[in-house]
Amino acid sequence: MAEWYYNPPRNISSLVFAVVHLVAIFCVLLNAKFGCFIVIVASIFFSISQSSDSGPSQIWGILILLGIAAYEFKAFISFFLLLSLIVCQFFVTLNFNIGQYSYMTLASLSSFFVVSYLLGKSISWKNIANKRQEEEKMLNLKKAEDVRRRRIAVTIHDGMSGSLSLATRELQRLIRKTPSEVERIELVKVNGYVGEALMGMKYALDCLDGDVDFPDIKNMNDLKLLIADEDARLKRLGYKGSWDCEGTCFFNSYIGYVVVSFVRECYANILKHSLPGCVYHIRVSVLSGNMNIECSNKIDKGHDAIKHSQDGFFSSGYGLSLQKANISSIGGSCVYGIYNDEWKAIASIPLRI
Repeated sequence: MAEWYYNPPRNISSLVFAVVHLVAIFCVLLNAKFGCFIVIVASIFFSISQSSDSGPSQIWGILILLGIAAYEFKAFISFFLLLSLIVCQFFVTLNFNIGQYSYMTLASLSSFFVVSYLLGKSISWKNIANKRQEEEKMLNLKKAEDVRRRRIAVTIHDGMSGSLSLATRELQRLIRKTPSEVERIELVKVNGYVGEALMGMKYALDCLDGDVDFPDIKNMNDLKLLIADEDARLKRLGYKGSWDCEGTCFFNSYIGYVVVSFVRECYANILKHSLPGCVYHIRVSVLSGNMNIECSNKIDKGHDAIKHSQDGFFSSGYGLSLQKANISSIGGSCVYGIYNDEWKAIASIPLRI
């Protein structure tokens, strides 16, 4: 409006276009993308085709619309649009009569820095708002997942705790009646495993009414420590395996929660599908913004309680199915099954949501 006052339109066509230009800017509120495109193209064309004394320049509309476009798109596009602002300001400044409009030249150049600052702040505010929305979304997903896991835990506990208690009592009876010292030692060992299972069920039940002591994994080093602990636990049970982690990365707590859940489920499947002495391997790598986790172990078909199904795959139970659903919900992928007489579970988990 100040420029209109100091440099009013000299003809009807300039006046009509200036009014249309102003109205079109406010019409951007109705359809931002289409309105931005039309006004920017028309403004640039009008600025190039008209002389500086034919009325107010259209740089103000271009500044506003480029700012809106930069706010809507990604950072590298915003940077490109900021460079466009510099070019537009340069040409408009050259069109001014320096002697007559020196104060306008100064105002035109100063406006670029003001608009650039406001544009940067708007992008910063948008990023903060997006981060808050993402945190709220992750929190809601976590709450929904906690409710579902509580229901699953109750079902599992009700179905297993009674049978495990009967099993340990029967084992204790056999221990008392078995004359062979070797067999008695083996039964004591088996009874210990059943007892550990009961304690695990009790711990799961305690977690239903309190906060779960779940590791907070936020980078590759934290994940290495977790895998080392799980690997040591299997080594104590007689399993033979190896693991390696490649790359460095950082991720939020929910991604860490999904990663830890999948890794622990992989170790649980090693115990499920094979006897002590089994060879297994877990590999973690980072590629193209995704964390790739691959677990493989030799299967013991005679020992495994779950036989081949019609399609030739072992049933994984509900564990890996739930992990697959979790990973898919954040845009990742998970497959598992038998490949070349090995049980494999492979997941690709995005590090950003």
